Amino acid sequence: MTNNAISVSEIFTGIYQLKMPLPFRLNHINLYLLEDVNGWYLIDTGLNTQLSQELWAAFLQSGFFTKPIKKIILTHLHPDHIGMSAWLSEQLAVPVAISACDWAMATFLWNNGDAAGEKIYQQHWTHFGLRGSQLSEMVELRGQYKKLVKQLPAEVEIIHPHDRLFSSSGTWEFLPGAGHSPEHMALWNSEQKLLISGDHLLPSITPNISLHPVGLRNPLESYLQSLEEFSLLDCKHYLPAHGAISSDFRERINQITLHHQQKFADLMNQLPTRFTVVEALPCIFSADLPAHQLLFAYGETAAHLIYLAERGLLQRDDDDPWLFINPFQVNSAKYTVDRPATRLHTSPC
Repeated sequence: MTNNAISVSEIFTGIYQLKMPLPFRLNHINLYLLEDVNGWYLIDTGLNTQLSQELWAAFLQSGFFTKPIKKIILTHLHPDHIGMSAWLSEQLAVPVAISACDWAMATFLWNNGDAAGEKIYQQHWTHFGLRGSQLSEMVELRGQYKKLVKQLPAEVEIIHPHDRLFSSSGTWEFLPGAGHSPEHMALWNSEQKLLISGDHLLPSITPNISLHPVGLRNPLESYLQSLEEFSLLDCKHYLPAHGAISSDFRERINQITLHHQQKFADLMNQLPTRFTVVEALPCIFSADLPAHQLLFAYGETAAHLIYLAERGLLQRDDDDPWLFINPFQVNSAKYTVDRPATRLHTSPC
C-alpha cells in the first residue's frame, strides 16, 4: 500500500475495508466501514500520528462520504485501534464506543504512564525476575501507551456483550473475547456469516496474550476459552485487523490453540526444576529482542506460566521474583500436547 492515501475497497455489499499505514514491521491496519441508510459506522481508527491525521483529513474531504459517520466503534484499547478516535470524534462530533473493561484498562494505562505508576510497574516486572538495568528499561516503557495514543476520547459509550448494531449489511452482534485485551469486541453477522475479528483472530500471526499488572488474572485461559466459544460460529469469512480476509475460520482457531499447546510442552519439557519468568523466556522466544518486543515476550511468557500454574501443572512461589517449580522435571515425566478442555466463558472484569 502507498502512504499518500487511505486505501479503500468494498469487500462485501455495504462493507468497506480501509488500509491505514503503521510505522512498524506490521505496516498497516485494516479498518472497516459499515454502511447504513443514513450514515456510516467506523470500526477502529488507526495509530495517532501526523501521517494518520493528514490521511484522515484528506479522506474526509475526498468526496467518499456523502453520508456522515454516525459512530466510531473500537474493537479494543490498543494504540493502533483507539489512537485516532479522539481526533476523529472531535472533528466529526460523533460518539466513540468501546467495552467497559477495555476502557478501564485504557484509562489505567493513560493515568499510570508517569511517576505515579512507577511502583506498580516496578513490582510487576520484579515478579518476573527482572533486575538492574533490565528492570529500569521495562519500567520506562510504561509511558509508551500515552506517547502512542496521545489523546483519549473525553467520554465514551459502553458496548455490552451481545449488543447489536443495525446496518444495511445486516445485524451485527458484539461478541466479547478476552485475552489480547480485557474485553475485545468482535462483530458477528449471522445472516452473512461474517466476523469482523479485530485482533482476536488473525490469519497469519498470533495475537499477543500478556499478563499485565492489572486486568485479567489468567489471560491465556480466557483467550483459549473464548476461541472454543468462537469455534461454534458458522463463520464463512473473518475480517481481521491485520492480514487478509480469510475463510479458514475453524482451522485457524485450531492452529492457534495448538500453537499455544506447543509452547506449554516446550516450557514443561525443557525448563529446569525451578525457574523465573525471565529464565523461561528463551524457551519460547528469542532473548535477543529490542526492548519493546521483550516487553511483549515477557508478558506472554508469564501468561503461559500462570496458565500452567492455575491448572496445577506448575507450582508457584509468590516471593519476589515468582519462582515456578516444575514437577515434570522432578518426576522425569513428559508433557504432551493436548487441546484445553472447554469451559464456560466468564466475564473478564
